[in-house]
Amino acid sequence: GESLVENKGYNREDVVTRYFNWYKGPPHDAEKAFDTGATFQITMNHFATSHDIDKASEFTLEKTNSAGINPAHRAAPLACCKFISTDDLVAIAKQESMITHKHVISQELCSIMNVMCRSLIEGSTWKKLYKNSSQDEIKLMWGSKPLQALDQGGFGPGVMQAALHFMDNYEGFSTTLNASLKFAGSANYCPVLVGALAGALYGPHSISDADKEHMSKKLQFRVENFSNALAKEWEEPVYN
Repeated sequence: GESLVENKGYNREDVVTRYFNWYKGPPHDAEKAFDTGATFQITMNHFATSHDIDKASEFTLEKTNSAGINPAHRAAPLACCKFISTDDLVAIAKQESMITHKHVISQELCSIMNVMCRSLIEGSTWKKLYKNSSQDEIKLMWGSKPLQALDQGGFGPGVMQAALHFMDNYEGFSTTLNASLKFAGSANYCPVLVGALAGALYGPHSISDADKEHMSKKLQFRVENFSNALAKEWEEPVYN
């Protein structure tokens, strides 16, 4: 988010540098690379010696064949950045995914996530978003399983399917997010997607202080600061 604000758009080289500094430090504290997963870590460890992010992510793909959800987790600010046109959003989301996850499934899920968030920001309802979607991936995953059949793991399509289940069956930011948290437990895969989608749908003022209590005051300040900067381009500050 801070990179998007400072560069007035997506600068992949800058993002890579920030990720690396975030992961390796100094300092390396509790908020450094929080909840990023093994694929991210393998890539950054390789990048530390190769200094080539494409070689690093290719190495990680060969080693793990990971089709994880991390790119979709981290990339939602792209949808919030009005400097990125809707026409360019899919390609940029895939570029972002390939920093750590080159698997085509991870790329597609990252782009789908951003297209959904952008549509909601621009005023789409949840039902209209599905009805108007031309993406076969969304239709294949959309709420086709009951709760007891959903996957709590980190495989990308399963995480997306779980997130869509909660968006389909609950209303309101806190209610939807809390239901997904109860389902996911400590693994915390689908709630990250639910939080971004529900935030885009219901707006920032639907997010209560209780929803942010897991964040330090310092981190809250940083998130609110770049959120307001991105929202300014849409002519509405989100945190007052």
